Amino acid sequence: YVSDEIFAREQQKIFNAATWVFLGLDCELKEPGDFTTGLIGTTPVVVTRGRDKELKGFVNKCAHRGARVVRELRGNSGSFKCLYHGWNYDINGDLKGVPLQRGIMGSGGYPKDFKPEDHCLRKLKLDSIAGVIFGSLDPDAPPLEDYLGPNVSDRIKTLCHSPMKV
Repeated sequence: YVSDEIFAREQQKIFNAATWVFLGLDCELKEPGDFTTGLIGTTPVVVTRGRDKELKGFVNKCAHRGARVVRELRGNSGSFKCLYHGWNYDINGDLKGVPLQRGIMGSGGYPKDFKPEDHCLRKLKLDSIAGVIFGSLDPDAPPLEDYLGPNVSDRIKTLCHSPMKV
């Protein structure tokens, strides 16, 4: 990369647009709390298996100061805690608690109108074909199979028709 400006435009037009990016395989996320991390362009992301057994995905940047919340490549966890200020998120990326939210002995803390639901991790749009997981940063991205087209979608279904193992 020789131009920061071109690189920034590429990130915006390719990865922060209505595009889909391969993020992993369904067989990597068997149990609730299983997770894997990756990137969409330069944006760190996490894909998890929710308690409802559905796939969940979110941007791996704390809503408070932008630090990475999940530092492991993959694993299983019931929650994720940002090391910077201790904000705690569930496996869906929803904020569940912040230290000293009400302050100490009436001093400090967050404003009275602070609502955890307003500070969740940015959600990804997820879909999969034959156990191959894709994600998009754009909630308005077209349906995955429309984006990939019938040739690519059919190839994935042909190659991944059997249960996969990692």
